[in-house]
Amino acid sequence: MCRSLIIERDLRRDYEEIIRVTGWISPDAREWIEEHSRSLKLLVAPEDITMKF
Repeated sequence: MCRSLIIERDLRRDYEEIIRVTGWISPDAREWIEEHSRSLKLLVAPEDITMKF
């Protein structure tokens, strides 16, 4: 079994891939995720520790 630690992953790429696949399944769901998710904002500026989940 291949285990991948979260600190070793390219989370921005993973997020973009999830959004892409979601769009294949449901364009409406993709649009909803893009409008409501804070993931990309957090991944773009991970050094900003003032952002809270």
